[in-house]
Amino acid sequence: MSIASPNLTAYATSKLNFVKGQFNTDEKASSINDVTHYNNFYEFGSDKTDPAKNAQKFRTSPWTVSVEGEVKTPRKFSMDELLKVVPLEERIYRHRCVERWSIVVPWIGYSLSAILKQFEPTPKAMYVAFQSFYDRDQMPQSKYTGLSIRM
Repeated sequence: MSIASPNLTAYATSKLNFVKGQFNTDEKASSINDVTHYNNFYEFGSDKTDPAKNAQKFRTSPWTVSVEGEVKTPRKFSMDELLKVVPLEERIYRHRCVERWSIVVPWIGYSLSAILKQFEPTPKAMYVAFQSFYDRDQMPQSKYTGLSIRM
């Protein structure tokens, strides 16, 4: 498998071009500090503030996205190429946790249905499967997550 190196580097402070999505709320967004520092990514620690500290050197490029299986046009592409397939979309979500807290979060990403339409799933396609990135060297707390991850 060849991995393409994206030319575009997006930092947390980068301005992204996006369209307004249909999923929004009129509630006031939570503070940028809460949105970026209060989360559950157990690969980087079990405390809500651990990921913001422990993911500082996490490398997100080069990454490749592969669409394969029951599609008319299977393809692998770089993140730069993905930016050209469909537009980024902004959605505003209100997350309510069973731990009795909530947060209003702006999210910029891709509509999965818009991406899938580009590759024309066949009538035999019934499910979408995702395989994510996993690297114990970059995710220092992953061995303590309690998840059984095969390598």
